[in-house]
Amino acid sequence: MIPRVAYGPLFLIILFCLAMATLFASAGNLLDGIGTGADVTVIVICLAGTALLGLTIYMCNLPGRSFPMALGDMLAPYCSGCANLTMLYIFFIAAYWFVRATILSLGGLKHGRGWCQAGWLLMYAGDEVVEQPSQPVPPRYVTTGSTYCTKCGGQLAPDGVAAGPDGQGVVPAVRCTRCNQRFTSVAPPPAAPAPPPPLDFDDP
Repeated sequence: MIPRVAYGPLFLIILFCLAMATLFASAGNLLDGIGTGADVTVIVICLAGTALLGLTIYMCNLPGRSFPMALGDMLAPYCSGCANLTMLYIFFIAAYWFVRATILSLGGLKHGRGWCQAGWLLMYAGDEVVEQPSQPVPPRYVTTGSTYCTKCGGQLAPDGVAAGPDGQGVVPAVRCTRCNQRFTSVAPPPAAPAPPPPLDFDDP
């Protein structure tokens, strides 16, 4: 049985293998002297497609969640109970999200990788995660590196990413395996400084 999250990486591996197989076949025709202008065009398309694949993976990688695994997360809700049935349609859905991510990555060449990551996070997690919080620090957070839930004491497990406390960038998120509470994994706000000791006027 194929894990649901594996369909994202599997789709990207298939794309890469198809591009390489086509590239080597056309290059072989040219080396054998039987190649045509169509083979040259195919080689250029394969090289450009492979470059776009690498660019998309780099530009859309999120802290704590790589692009292939995030794509797998997005495909998981569409999976059926049968792997053979899922394989018939899941890659068409993967292609839709990949094309959107590729277009976003091309825009990131102008606006920067941070802009691209924010756009991918919006597609990956939705508006409720990307919206800037109303407080400087999200009300539900745990210190980075914590392993236990502050609500019930259960074990924490990685759960993708969330918007940073200042609304800029992304930070890892965790979810309790017992109560299912989701936390943003950030450092707590700094403690207020201790008040100065009271003055003792009797002290000479």
